[in-house]
Amino acid sequence: MSVGAGREPLWSRDYVLTLLTTFSFFASLFYLTTTLPDYIDDVGGAEWEVGLVVGAFAVVPIVLRPYVGRWSDRGGRKWLVRGGLVVMALSIAPMAGTGEMLALFALRLVQGIGVAMVPTSAAALMAAIVPASRRGEGVGFFGMAAGSAQMVGPVAGAWFAAQWGFGAVFVIASLTAAAALLVVQPVSEPPVGAAVRSGRSGPLLPPRAIFPASIFLATTLAFTAAFIFLPLLGKERGLGEVAFFFTMHGGASLVARPLGGRISDRVGRVPVITFGLSGMVVAMILLGSAESFAVVLAAGLCSGLGLGSTQTGCFALALDRVPYEQQGGATAVLQLAWDVAGIGAGVAFGVLASLWGVASIFWGSALLVAVAIVVLHLGRAGGLTRATPLSTPPPA
Repeated sequence: MSVGAGREPLWSRDYVLTLLTTFSFFASLFYLTTTLPDYIDDVGGAEWEVGLVVGAFAVVPIVLRPYVGRWSDRGGRKWLVRGGLVVMALSIAPMAGTGEMLALFALRLVQGIGVAMVPTSAAALMAAIVPASRRGEGVGFFGMAAGSAQMVGPVAGAWFAAQWGFGAVFVIASLTAAAALLVVQPVSEPPVGAAVRSGRSGPLLPPRAIFPASIFLATTLAFTAAFIFLPLLGKERGLGEVAFFFTMHGGASLVARPLGGRISDRVGRVPVITFGLSGMVVAMILLGSAESFAVVLAAGLCSGLGLGSTQTGCFALALDRVPYEQQGGATAVLQLAWDVAGIGAGVAFGVLASLWGVASIFWGSALLVAVAIVVLHLGRAGGLTRATPLSTPPPA
């Protein structure tokens, strides 16, 4: 499958504002990454309460996200973005005034609604805005906006806390989400698809998006395993400050997303996805055999290139494969790969570690992603990477 390389305009006002909205949302979320655990500890929370409160929001998106995708396809993309931002703004600010674990847990559950609504509907909005001939590049820069916030947000949140205290972090995060409401307001809602106008409703999970999402799932499982278990491996082998793995990963991913997207518009999605999966295999092999800090850094570089390329290619492929009026649903299916990995990787790979040691997690991850490469090319031979002409947006 090869996508045409026409040079229709990409950087429209609506596209830029959607990227800025996405960055602002993720910044408001990631401000809390480094500060919320410390805040809970500071107000007397136990270690198990830290994990419970911080991770409370993760359950909500896996249930709600498919419905957000369907509602996006029915023409509610911008409304859902704004609704999710309101939820975030109103649920983050009150955290500054309470140290009760039950209240913090409830507020994090509410934030899970925003986490389900904004990324899915904003991605669907972006998909409807970008020209089909530059879909991969558009998806890549969209991912770059979220990735930039993920790199900047935790550092900024820690700095805010050091300067003005924990309460300031919650207020600033809330104001950041509220400011995004002003950013997204001028964006023009793209037209809905013909099937929606005729009253027909597509499946909750578009079947043609499941194959790209299943390939991407292998990568999210591998990266989530690294996120959870790399600190243990580093301590076991004396590998130094393994947090720099994620710094290298983040920087490489920022480069890989737009570059991989642009290349995929020219040569097709499968070569870019194959490159990304191969990079992730190498990263996991390097971690499994790592005996030095330099190898950890090299693994971070490979992981960033791998995840950035795979996510961009799989997202663009999922959009290519479904009719325009199912692209919100396709977005939700792809993002579910993160939700499933977040819930399942710790349990599945934890069992592996208990049987054969921590290093076996990374060797197992390498094998899983290698299998995904084989499945990808078998799927290509069977027509599972073929685009549909119905993925093009209808005329305004």
